[in-house]
Amino acid sequence: MANRALFQAFINCYLREVDSGDWLSSHAMMGDKESSENSFLLLELPVSRLSIVIEVTYYSVVGCHHFERIFSKPRDVMIDCDWAESDPFFILQIIIHDIYKSFINNLKGDINSVNIIERSKENEIELLARLVDSAQVMAKFISLRLYDDPYSVDFILTEQSSLFGHWLHPTPKSRQGMTFWALNAYSPEANGHFKLHYFSVDKKLIKQGSVLEYQASDIIKKDLDSVIQLDIPEHHCLIPIHPLQACFLKLQPWVLELLEQEKIIDLGALGVDFTATSSVRTVTHREAKWMYKFSIPVKITNSLRSNMRDELEDGMAVERYLNRSGFLKENPSFGIVDDPAYITIERPDKPGIESGFEVILRRNIFSGEAGVGIVSILALVQDPLNNSYDLDSKSLLQSVIFDISKSEGRTHKAVALDWFSKYWYCSIEPLILLYDQHGIALEAHQQNSLLDISSGYPSKYYYRDNQGFYLSLTHRKELSVIDEMSSMSDIFYKDDVIFEAISYYIFINQLFSVVYRMGADGLVEEKILLIKIRGLLVSMKSKLKGVGLDFVDHILSCDQLSYKTNLLARVHDIDELHEGMEREVYATLSNPLYDQPSVTSIDAVDEGVVTKFNDERDCYVI
Repeated sequence: MANRALFQAFINCYLREVDSGDWLSSHAMMGDKESSENSFLLLELPVSRLSIVIEVTYYSVVGCHHFERIFSKPRDVMIDCDWAESDPFFILQIIIHDIYKSFINNLKGDINSVNIIERSKENEIELLARLVDSAQVMAKFISLRLYDDPYSVDFILTEQSSLFGHWLHPTPKSRQGMTFWALNAYSPEANGHFKLHYFSVDKKLIKQGSVLEYQASDIIKKDLDSVIQLDIPEHHCLIPIHPLQACFLKLQPWVLELLEQEKIIDLGALGVDFTATSSVRTVTHREAKWMYKFSIPVKITNSLRSNMRDELEDGMAVERYLNRSGFLKENPSFGIVDDPAYITIERPDKPGIESGFEVILRRNIFSGEAGVGIVSILALVQDPLNNSYDLDSKSLLQSVIFDISKSEGRTHKAVALDWFSKYWYCSIEPLILLYDQHGIALEAHQQNSLLDISSGYPSKYYYRDNQGFYLSLTHRKELSVIDEMSSMSDIFYKDDVIFEAISYYIFINQLFSVVYRMGADGLVEEKILLIKIRGLLVSMKSKLKGVGLDFVDHILSCDQLSYKTNLLARVHDIDELHEGMEREVYATLSNPLYDQPSVTSIDAVDEGVVTKFNDERDCYVI
């Protein structure tokens, strides 16, 4: 199951970023030898001289295809040979080697090729290591959770449910830096629980900030005092650290020196047990008032996960502005999981740079019963296990739609279309309105997007991530009413750059994942949902007046959309969070919302799907 899931994620990336392949019918590919209603995908590896045929069991317009059997045979052999069914993991290794060999072959004649070739060989080993790591980790999590109830809609339970990971990443479960013995404790998918590691730190070393009436250090002390009373020096305060990061920090010479001087005192593991959310580095427990977001010495997907110093202040400044703007009050179905305080240590030897002690305090608005019905879009759209003992297993979204359909006595398609509309109006539309009215664009991808579906249908959307802001230069004067924002030159961007980023985050990553899930589950065809989205975008234009209107026109009129090349980022070992690297991982792909053909009929449409034909919009209003 892990190998199939890994193969699906990797090949979907490969088709977008490297080679789109040749799509063939069953008869054209297999003749009379294999009877199948499925289509087939033919890939030709130029260097390895291998032909690969993949059976496609679901074709996705927005790009997440499902695959089954894999066949291969060598090209250009003297004796014609039959197609041999092949192991998915073995085929992935060959494809990776072919990518690098092709890259090296294209370097011939380049005077700098020797160094580039050596780096390329290192990168190939790195990618293979991540592939193996992702396969092993995924298999471990599946084996641990195989018999769990996959349909519980609860904040913590759904945060721990992402067994397959990101559908747009080639190694979605790679956890480089987290050893096998640490996976059970520190991984959300393993339901891990652990105590935080505390340090007592001389206040002269402390740097902290807060938009609250009290400081981060006050919150941390009060949090721990409710469990255990500590006797620490009067001139010290507490900092909690993730246990993995604590091990890393205690190996740093400057930390060892401060420990010896007792300017830092190691207090060890204290307090109640926390569990990781889906990001791995943000932790909570069911009754906590605050979550903690840590740096950890682990590479997850594309990057080493660290809290950057400028982001500590940026998140608070945007929070101040949003509270002042009134946008959240005007849009009560849209919310922000705020990060109103932080604390860290100022390195005596290198002031102003990250010390590794950076901790962000995130308000836990989902504690206790408030977490019931809260689920990330990542969890909603994850593929079902489809294991041998439960062939009828459903995705979480499909299960939700089926439950509503049963209670209302309506068809799955009618309910799914209503569900999609409510999702649009509490998530996608406010995201565009926020950008239009205030010039704030959010990296609202699947994992950072939470929905309240306690009533079955989406009633409120929450965005979480103090690192995911783009500020429009068009709105710079307005945004600079908050003093801290006037100096944030590094997160102000031209609008054409913002268009590229949020085309990926809001549409390709988030919205299209819901389109794909409904299509793959047989709820609503993807093409019908894409027609619906065009209609919603056109009707929304009357509410827009600035950069948001330009963005909607961009989405509707461009034949290409920008997206993150997660596979090529891994091929070249790019950490997108490093300064200047973020824009390096973007390319373009065909826009499935561009120039949708006129619809003259939709066969077998259920009740309430099509209400009228609108000639001006050139599509059905659904």
